[in-house]
Amino acid sequence: MSLVSGRFKPKQARKIVHIVLGSASNWQIMLGVIALVISLGWFTDNLQDIFEGDFKWVNLGAWFTLLVFPSTLFAISIWARKISDDLYLHISQDDNPPKMQAMIVFLSPVGRDEEWLERNVTNIDWGCMTEKSYRERFQGSWRMTIEAIAYHMDRLRMVIVIPSEDSRVREDGSFRNVDLFKETVNKLLPVGCSINIDVREPVDYEDADVLVVRLQKVYADLYQEGFNDRDMIVDITGGQKVTTVAGAVISIIEGRRFQYVSTHDYKVRTYDIAYENGL
Repeated sequence: MSLVSGRFKPKQARKIVHIVLGSASNWQIMLGVIALVISLGWFTDNLQDIFEGDFKWVNLGAWFTLLVFPSTLFAISIWARKISDDLYLHISQDDNPPKMQAMIVFLSPVGRDEEWLERNVTNIDWGCMTEKSYRERFQGSWRMTIEAIAYHMDRLRMVIVIPSEDSRVREDGSFRNVDLFKETVNKLLPVGCSINIDVREPVDYEDADVLVVRLQKVYADLYQEGFNDRDMIVDITGGQKVTTVAGAVISIIEGRRFQYVSTHDYKVRTYDIAYENGL
């Protein structure tokens, strides 16, 4: 399974070329491209001569034009392998991140807030998500998700919710709480603020492969909706350690970000992954 499928933007391509070529000037790059194209032309011409029986086997020039292209490719592969050893992932933390338009969340079970919410959700005052004192009423895992939505609320248009399945021994899947979650968020939002809450099929939070595939599908759907990587973020606060790993892995694609809401100060922090040259 490929973890780097998705949109490969020109900006990313230029950056990778810059890293690989280092300080090479534009004319050096152009000469290299021209040489590669010409050698490819020689190579294909000689292959055609071989197939048609016209190749001059005793002609050194013919052998040179036949072998220069594969030799060049071999040299580039050795060079690229050496360069790749000098690339590393750089993760930058932003304590004051920009607001997102789409957020992907792993929904934890409601936990200790369930009884209180089921009893009072219909009586929640409209718009109180903006009040920190009201958000502080949440004592369970949903506090972090509410904080994340509140932070991005000014620009947020869509929240993709990936709930958990039941575990093998208990009926504890968060998919059982999605209706309560949607009702809670909708009541907390200010009047006139509309956020589309898109609940997906529940998934086994302990299956990293399935989680990554599901996240890839969500990204593909959001691309179809017109969002780009800088509009979207994966929240890795909820769920379990495997969901955290999956969210981070899917964000290795440069340009994607993930966020975490601290369980200590309840601040939203985002993490941006970039490829850097260690030379």
